[in-house]
Amino acid sequence: MRPIGKWLWADLTVGFPIIDTEMLLSFSPRLSRNLSRIWPFGLIWLICGWVFLFVVMVATGFQNMNPDSAITLTVPVFIFASIAVTLAGLLMGLIEIVWLQDVFRSHSLVKKILHKLFVYVLFVIVIMLISFPLADSIDRGVALTDPLVGQKLEQFFFSLTFLSTCVQLSCSIILCLLYSAISEHIGHQVLFDLARGRYHSPKVEDRVFMFLDMRSSTTIAEQLGHVRYFDLLADYYAVMSDAIIDSGAEVYQFIGDEIVITWSVNEYLDFKACVD
Repeated sequence: MRPIGKWLWADLTVGFPIIDTEMLLSFSPRLSRNLSRIWPFGLIWLICGWVFLFVVMVATGFQNMNPDSAITLTVPVFIFASIAVTLAGLLMGLIEIVWLQDVFRSHSLVKKILHKLFVYVLFVIVIMLISFPLADSIDRGVALTDPLVGQKLEQFFFSLTFLSTCVQLSCSIILCLLYSAISEHIGHQVLFDLARGRYHSPKVEDRVFMFLDMRSSTTIAEQLGHVRYFDLLADYYAVMSDAIIDSGAEVYQFIGDEIVITWSVNEYLDFKACVD
């Protein structure tokens, strides 16, 4: 291990999280990070949608028991539904990552989920207002403006099919919110590495480390008091996050006022970006 100023160049035998730079090479670090955090929302919605459809079809013997308010599951409808729920999940991920996560960052987990759930109730209604008529027009083979499509949409909103759809979409939303909250607290890449069992198979990695400390932190803490000092630390972490993300780094750990960040050394790593 050779020190280079405040840097350490190290061969490690522990499984630290890494960013797959080969897949997201053409994007900026911030965009790559956001994309990698958004696509699981689409996957969660797709899997939940498939499970819901399978359970309903098995329970009804693969028959449409409510033709007045429910759409018959044909191959074209199934393909459309799969695409629709995936796009809805991706849209939810975009809203969550780009907007809502910052708005409710200071809230507790329970309050955060409850507040977001209210926002997503409106989101679900809009999704159903768009997707149901489209699916019905595909099922009937008629134009979207056909009066029968509007009539079935009205019957749908006053049926048990609507309630069961709300339950299914609510499950998708809650799972996504839990994923988002856990990912935010322990780190997106760490969560995926845990799921893949990466930490059970140690490997040698070349990494750059930087150790960042707040100057005169003890003096500042004595002047502010412990409550205001920890508020300062929260702001300090938030401000540092932008620079860390934009440089393609990852936070290894927080130690009081110290932040340890790291980059995976590979052919795509710009060492100048580390210094910047």
